[in-house]
Amino acid sequence: LTATITIIASFLPLLIITGSSGEFIMALPIAVALALAVSFIVAVMLTPLLCRFFIKKGLHDHDAVETHGKKKSLLDRLQDTYGVGINIFMKRKWLAFTLGGCAFAFGVALFALVPQQFFPSAERNQFVIDVWMPQGTRIEATDAVMGRIEKALGSSKGVAHYATFVGQSSPRFYYNVNPQQPDGAYGQFIVNTASVEDTTRLVKELRPALAKVAPEAMVIVKEVQQGAQTEAPIEVRISGDDIGELKRLGEQVQGILEGVSFADYVFRDYFNDSYRVDVKVNDELSNRLGITDASLSQTLSGAFDGGEVSTFWEGDRAVSIKLRLNQASRSNFSDIGNTYLNSELTRARVPLRAVAQLAPEWQTSRIV
Repeated sequence: LTATITIIASFLPLLIITGSSGEFIMALPIAVALALAVSFIVAVMLTPLLCRFFIKKGLHDHDAVETHGKKKSLLDRLQDTYGVGINIFMKRKWLAFTLGGCAFAFGVALFALVPQQFFPSAERNQFVIDVWMPQGTRIEATDAVMGRIEKALGSSKGVAHYATFVGQSSPRFYYNVNPQQPDGAYGQFIVNTASVEDTTRLVKELRPALAKVAPEAMVIVKEVQQGAQTEAPIEVRISGDDIGELKRLGEQVQGILEGVSFADYVFRDYFNDSYRVDVKVNDELSNRLGITDASLSQTLSGAFDGGEVSTFWEGDRAVSIKLRLNQASRSNFSDIGNTYLNSELTRARVPLRAVAQLAPEWQTSRIV
């Protein structure tokens, strides 16, 4: 009893670990405590009870009077059979070694058929769908694709309900699910199912089905996993300082992996390049006017994306209030060059085209 309590007590402090590590390791002390407690109960209670009811005479009780003709118990018959077998194998030791070796080899062969996984699925009635459109896709186009997938989910048997996120991922609802950076070309579904069995079935069924529903996107359907946070079961990482070289090598690796017949969802986290506008500032002229790169960037961001100026509270829900140019002043490419810049230092007010050159070009969409 003392040894059992000591071992259980040594594992219990793991229960006070907080955060994602605590959520992952919490099952270990609980499993150890239950296993040791049940083992102790079996040893001091169940085993003596079984002996009391089934063992009427000791195997080496020499003082007991032999009773001929009395029906033997199961334990007696088991002992007699064991004694006959021992006599046979002691006379034929080669047979004992042969059978033992064959049993060991057979066990090793059977072990190869047992599926093994160090970190299995979380076995939750929940799974995740990541939707990646080509980089540069407007969020409206991503939302339209998400709508088509929603209809497919609504007609799938076993789906209890789901939540849709467009332009960003869901808040961290499980320690192993990594939130993605905000991206207009990205969307995510958190799907709740009726049971754990439905989760496994739906993941297998929806992988090919959703690929047909949204062929222009990469739709990744995956179960929630245990263990370390990973983007995929297999990752090939290439490190370096030259982005162009990283992308070139990444394309080669992607081509190799796509040639594997059983490979699914092969992608690079840089994704594709997108068409962007490079603002090449004339530093001498802008410095003379007192316009810094930071103020220029802030002005363009506020004019076209919008700058948060206040917060409107709708009950307990915060709604950001953004200030930006009206639709007519931010719809054409020429509107960028016509954006006026103000200098706090010299009070100069000039259009962007006066201090910078706009050069549309293909650029890296994500640097990861």
